[in-house]
Amino acid sequence: MKLRDRSILALLPLLSLALPLNGYAHDLSVDCDAGDSLAAAVEQADANTAILVHGFCNEAIVITKDGITLDGLGHDGTGSATISGAGIFTSTDVVLVDGVQRVVLKGISIQDGIFGLALQRGAAAALESVSVKNNQVMGINVADHSLLETDNVEVTNNGVNGIEVIGNSHVTATKSLVVNDNTVFGIDVIHNSSIRFREATANVHGNVVGVQVGITSSGFIEDDGTLLDTSDNDSIGLTVVSTSSFFVFAGTVMSNNNGNNDGVALFSNSSIDLDRTASIYASNNGRDGILLENSLLNIVQMPGESPDVTVNGNARNGISAIQNASVDFVGESTLTALNNQQGGVLSDNGSTVRLVNAVVKNNGKRSDVVLTFGGRADITNSNIDSLQCDGTHLLRGDIKKCHKIKSDNDD
Repeated sequence: MKLRDRSILALLPLLSLALPLNGYAHDLSVDCDAGDSLAAAVEQADANTAILVHGFCNEAIVITKDGITLDGLGHDGTGSATISGAGIFTSTDVVLVDGVQRVVLKGISIQDGIFGLALQRGAAAALESVSVKNNQVMGINVADHSLLETDNVEVTNNGVNGIEVIGNSHVTATKSLVVNDNTVFGIDVIHNSSIRFREATANVHGNVVGVQVGITSSGFIEDDGTLLDTSDNDSIGLTVVSTSSFFVFAGTVMSNNNGNNDGVALFSNSSIDLDRTASIYASNNGRDGILLENSLLNIVQMPGESPDVTVNGNARNGISAIQNASVDFVGESTLTALNNQQGGVLSDNGSTVRLVNAVVKNNGKRSDVVLTFGGRADITNSNIDSLQCDGTHLLRGDIKKCHKIKSDNDD
């Protein structure tokens, strides 16, 4: 391990307000390929130390001092380093950040452990140009009131979840986030936790479930430049469950081509709110484009702006609202539901849909709009070819005629 002085201004990371900057005490240089120990350097370093890392480090790292930076990018910003847990059984985590603040990891691959990166006990860290892959259980675990900010991060091929945020913890994703090919959840945000996408392109593909926000947790998209793409997962693209919420203040949610289930699914008194110029595209999924069970899809619109939802070509319905669910389009918002195999919009079991500026046409086996078992609809200024209703429906608005569904007792 070599110690040398140099200017550290180029190493100062751009962190969120949750991660204030302090000057580094000094820098260390560690070359694992030359036999240096990164774990020993981290243990011996003072707080606010930047450690330049080179090579393949096959050891578990525990960070217990504030302001530690592990920088694999090097002086010219083009380097890389690997921290591997292969064959390391003394710790479940390849890198553990334990109860400390202002930790930064740059230009590093974290791989081949049981857990890749773990934050616990109110830790706060930022990742820049980091890859977390091929861990047996979890790629990244943010737990117990901890904070993580990501900037150009990839989390791939982990054995259970890519990113788990749990226990009053929070993640902010900026720039590029790729969370692909994890065995269960790509991103799982649970137990009073949250995730925020800010000026981000987040691609979450090839998992069983792309993104889950659950158990009184929340998700946020806050700007026009953000795309959350939860397409091409095996089951559901984006799901919000158990009294949780997802706010799309602007930007886009895209959830297409999810294999055998829904593009977007909400359960158990949960909600998605669209504001300003927010958009949802949920097409060509294996079941519904958007499924709501005792939950709410709501437009919260500023004057002159027009959130829009597109649900085309899904194997069942474009939108299914069941069990006292609510779909509420207002103002200048728009809905397009075309060529779904069963129906465009279903309102069933006491659910309510309000459609404004909707185009619901050319849908399949059932009808464009279907109202059953106390389902209700309020339709204004919309282009809808056909409606099908049972005897319990309630309908008002521009379209008055509803084709009655025959029961088994009808002649």
